[in-house]
Amino acid sequence: MFESKKLPEAFISKADTLQILSGVLKKSLVEDLYVLLESDWKKNKTEVVRNIKNRFRGRNIVVRSSALNEDTNHYSNAGTFKSILNVNSLHEVSIVSAVESVIGSYKKKGAGDSNNRVLVQTQTIDVLSSGIVLTRDYNDSPYYVINYSDGKDTTTVARGLYSKTLKILKSDHVNIPLRYKTIVNAVREIEELVPNIALNIEYALKSNGQVVVFQVRPLIVAGEEHLVSDVDVFDKVERLKTRFRKLSQPTPHLAGKVTYFGDMPDWNPAEIIGSSPRRLAFSLYAEIITDDIWHRARTSQGYTDVNPANLVVTFGNKPYVDIRNSFNSFIPVGLSQPLREKLINFYLEKLKRNPQFQDKVEFEIVYTCYDLAFNKRSKELLKFNFSKEEIDQIRTALLHLTNNLLSAESIRADLGQNEELEKYREAFPAVKKQASPQERVERALNLLAMCKKMGTLQFSRLARLAFIGKILLRSLIDEGALDYMNYYRFLESINTVTSSFSADMEKLNNGNLKKTDFLNKYGHLRPGTYDIRVPRYDAHDYFSLIKASNSEGELGKKKFILDTEGYRKISFLLKKHGFRIDANELFQLTRFALEAREYSKFLFTKPLSDAMEHIAIAAEDLGFLREDISHLDLEAIKMAKDKDATSIKAQWGKRINKNRKDFVSNSCISLPPVIFSAEDFDVISYYDSQPNYVTNKKIQGDIVLLDGQADKKISGKVVLLEAADPGYDWIFAKKPAALITKYGGTASHMVVRCAELGLPAAIGLGDHLYELLLNANSIMIDCENQKIELKGMVS
Repeated sequence: MFESKKLPEAFISKADTLQILSGVLKKSLVEDLYVLLESDWKKNKTEVVRNIKNRFRGRNIVVRSSALNEDTNHYSNAGTFKSILNVNSLHEVSIVSAVESVIGSYKKKGAGDSNNRVLVQTQTIDVLSSGIVLTRDYNDSPYYVINYSDGKDTTTVARGLYSKTLKILKSDHVNIPLRYKTIVNAVREIEELVPNIALNIEYALKSNGQVVVFQVRPLIVAGEEHLVSDVDVFDKVERLKTRFRKLSQPTPHLAGKVTYFGDMPDWNPAEIIGSSPRRLAFSLYAEIITDDIWHRARTSQGYTDVNPANLVVTFGNKPYVDIRNSFNSFIPVGLSQPLREKLINFYLEKLKRNPQFQDKVEFEIVYTCYDLAFNKRSKELLKFNFSKEEIDQIRTALLHLTNNLLSAESIRADLGQNEELEKYREAFPAVKKQASPQERVERALNLLAMCKKMGTLQFSRLARLAFIGKILLRSLIDEGALDYMNYYRFLESINTVTSSFSADMEKLNNGNLKKTDFLNKYGHLRPGTYDIRVPRYDAHDYFSLIKASNSEGELGKKKFILDTEGYRKISFLLKKHGFRIDANELFQLTRFALEAREYSKFLFTKPLSDAMEHIAIAAEDLGFLREDISHLDLEAIKMAKDKDATSIKAQWGKRINKNRKDFVSNSCISLPPVIFSAEDFDVISYYDSQPNYVTNKKIQGDIVLLDGQADKKISGKVVLLEAADPGYDWIFAKKPAALITKYGGTASHMVVRCAELGLPAAIGLGDHLYELLLNANSIMIDCENQKIELKGMVS
């Protein structure tokens, strides 16, 4: 019988572990094995080869590493050493070559030892899928993490490359999907045999349902002491499920039988404030945009009034868009309630079938405007039992709305309001250095109020027009009236704040622009617009890092020139479809909207950033750090206006401690990118994302992971980061080869920036592919064919 007291011995090597397990497992099997010592091989390899041939008698074998320092109770060197698959056990030369290759990999890594093992096993055949199971996640939370690939190829196990990831809560109440039950039951048996240690188990599932165990090693998880018990995590998940069910109930003034939640539709919260923002960042974003500004802007443009409706909610620490609220806000005014209901339910069902479109809902799911591909695309509605009359009603309403929105006057009016906001901000009397916390809070709240009134409301409208412009251009491509070359040429001709920043950076570095002038213009920016912990550009140390970069200088903007026949063809199509603009006006309006959106964002973030600094200084005067204040919420800050300093400090301290405690405990919970049902809190799956590729270029280069540091050398490198906002524009001055982000939508900030610069990019990789790239050191991005290839893995 396997005894838990033998546990330390079991992890001396991979071979020892499998030998011990092979005689006791009932719900899985260990392939027939033979273990040799490195010293035995040196003494008499002829005898060892003979033993292998006699043991396996013609079966294909795998010769695997099993070094003493490969897997221990304290660390893991998974994937460090070689394993050779599909070796002919009758072919002496092949056996010798394989064993020598494995032992050679020990020496190459400085791990040579006469007591190292080499493990020889029968090659597993008839494989349905293979991968690894972690019995805790890397935060030591109670989840089974299954990383796997379907198909016969088991080399993905050895190389750490998996195409799919699934997390299963380790609660007894979880209904495990049938295809994973056999795997989980096999893992649970091993957990009983090796108790009280988190495990990393390599496996294969055969076509007959048999689970084969390739390896059991200790999993090195976060070293911090458990802050939340497993039972508390299970209770938290149950509360989240209850909250989901409550929010999913029908809402009288909105269409849609249910709602779903996603981290990237519409206002892209995962990209803008992160997948686990601090409380202050979330509450600032809610205050100036997602509580009500978002829908007030759309209502003013001719869409359905959804008030009251918050766009973003949180489950645990993770922000999600309420997708029913979002989709209702895209319905043009004038459609009947039954047709609205039918349309929303269609959108929800389509998204459920295609979760990979959650960051592209305006382009792939929802009809937010009329475009030239409507007649072709709307055929999908017939399959969902829409009548031709209903489709005509939708077409008419969308065309009317779109024609009304395609106006340069509205863009000028909103930009005018943004520029008035900047004048208002500059006209504010300076706050005295000795100002009280209450005075600074009052100034911050005034700035936020003006930011909403003259900043984000206008920005929201401009962003919608920019989306519509891109949708129309893409529909021209679908109709064959515009090719991708001219599409990207047009985008590269756009001139946003990025171009101005690069030009001013060049002037600054050449001594042709004063530091004060540069910082007056750009000093408010910070990588992480809503994160009070991140320094602004005008913070001394951060500015020094930015200024030291090799700037690209003023960009030679490409001119967009379409031939006469191209303009004629597009104008003809626009008129045929009922638009009141021609080709030239379409390109001018789209350019104006895209440039205006980026400039508007640049302007409204100035009072936002100033407000955050006033809050930070007020907090510092009361003895709090920025790290502390990041856990404060805006509601508590608003209450400070009428309190004395002692009361403010006490109330803020109490709120900070509560929110920090909630943040830490919520960090133990894993959540999916899209939530369709309460069961998605128990079994967390990750869809195959479709990144947004920019340009049609192909580039290969080394990866640099960037977490906001401006001191990393990124020139000529492929920059990898979770998400990027205007505060990351310094990246472009350092001349990277390409950009890759985890989060980002089809028309997001970085898509526009990269298109303008002609920089190859893959924006919005999603969870699984991004995590895979974290283990790579070199990749190839082929934007034209929309694929990414790993060229080198981190050892």
